[in-house]
Amino acid sequence: MVRTAAVLAVLLAAPIPEARAASAIFVEKARLADPTPIPANAGDRERYDLQAFDRSVGVHTVIRGEGIVIAIRSADAGAYEKLSIGLPAIGAAFDGPMEGRYVAGSAEYAFAPDDVESRNPSGHISVRRVDNVLSVDLTVSFDVVNAKPPAGRAAAMDCEGHGKARLVDRDRATPFFGAPVDFQHKYSAIKPSNPSDSESSFVLKCVWRDGKG
Repeated sequence: MVRTAAVLAVLLAAPIPEARAASAIFVEKARLADPTPIPANAGDRERYDLQAFDRSVGVHTVIRGEGIVIAIRSADAGAYEKLSIGLPAIGAAFDGPMEGRYVAGSAEYAFAPDDVESRNPSGHISVRRVDNVLSVDLTVSFDVVNAKPPAGRAAAMDCEGHGKARLVDRDRATPFFGAPVDFQHKYSAIKPSNPSDSESSFVLKCVWRDGKG
């Protein structure tokens, strides 16, 4: 109980990064995976593990589909952050709403109940493609579905991002960017696995919404 309380205290005290240098890729003929159903007979521990895995890994997994997925990631020794965006198939440009999922948490105490999880965004993305590179500008808001916001903040996050995403074949994507990975190897999905995963070509800023408004 003492260790659990200490872990939760660290998580709640740690601020979500306001602006981070990130990396981004996009995958064609792809979509984001659906949430994993939890067996009706699952015990408390199994249910916890499945929910934690799905929140940080499962719903950010890139699978075969008809559209494109943009995977924006950042990670360091202290924290990790993921924004996954699903769009219909695009030509030279796209300007409109999106499907998106966001998660951020402590790298040391990953997959904890206080990781910030958000889905069902409202917002807008503008994408322009030149060869195998997408130029991306986005403004999106999420309702936070689990973590307790800091004092004076609402249970919602507002994100802005801009930068470039490079084309990667779905079969060559790493777990960090959304390749399928099992529960046993889940930590590979919250940290870069090779130097190209950590190229900083995107800036992502996600902040808790002011709760005074």
